[in-house]
Amino acid sequence: MTAHRLPTPCDDRRSWARGLLVRMVTGLVTGLVIGLSLLPGLAHAQAQAQAHTRAGATPPAWTPPPADTVDLALGAAGDAAAVDGQGTLRRREATTGAWAVRGSGMARVAIDGRGQLWAITRQGAVQWLDGATWRDAGLGAGQRAVDVAPLAVASAAAAGGVVVATAEGRIGRYDPLSRTWRLQAGAATRVAADAQGSLWIVGADGVVQRSLGEDWHAVNGLARDIAADASGRVVIVGLDERLHEWRDATARWEALPGAPSARVVALGGGRLWHADAAGQVWPEGMTPP
Repeated sequence: MTAHRLPTPCDDRRSWARGLLVRMVTGLVTGLVIGLSLLPGLAHAQAQAQAHTRAGATPPAWTPPPADTVDLALGAAGDAAAVDGQGTLRRREATTGAWAVRGSGMARVAIDGRGQLWAITRQGAVQWLDGATWRDAGLGAGQRAVDVAPLAVASAAAAGGVVVATAEGRIGRYDPLSRTWRLQAGAATRVAADAQGSLWIVGADGVVQRSLGEDWHAVNGLARDIAADASGRVVIVGLDERLHEWRDATARWEALPGAPSARVVALGGGRLWHADAAGQVWPEGMTPP
């Protein structure tokens, strides 16, 4: 008869230890295999992030448009547009910083959330650039636009919405899906739309008003120009020709450093530019001599 040794507590502990060691080694190998399989994806994601950063970065050389700028627009992708005193509209490419003529006979300019270029002609027509051709946006008979700005609310910006002020005392919002305008009362020479969907207007007398629904409420301060963007900033050119930013916490305008003689201001893509009294364009942080 063959004798069989009964397992002892010591044998059980050795068996348990061997099992634990096997499980640990197996787990380490599995983790290493999974980690190695993720490396190409991580490298690709890092490369994409670096490429995105490079694509969105400001070109090293600051290249302003020709002097005598009377209006400015900044796009979310780093592009820009400017209109000079002769009505020539130029667009600045984000990657190269080069300015190229895109139109003539223009008075005001805007870039919507899709990067679409909009302009108001000297005759008050609202137009958008379709390739190399300017198309009429059909504001309506008897309405002459005096200013245009992009809608900053995410849904409207993604669709390409804009808002205009007319010489007839109306504010019009453009719906790009239905290609129709919705008009409301509001006498203004300048208009802007903030990230919360409120409209800001500047009247012929310089009074700044903010919309709450269909009603307008006066805001402290007088202005010549106004701009707002999706980040929540609202900035004016005051009657003192300085830049002032709205502070909700204090319900007041706070003077920004620099910009001793601003003519117009633009916001977009996390940037602020202004043109001085001579029409020379300056980005935020670059102080005129």
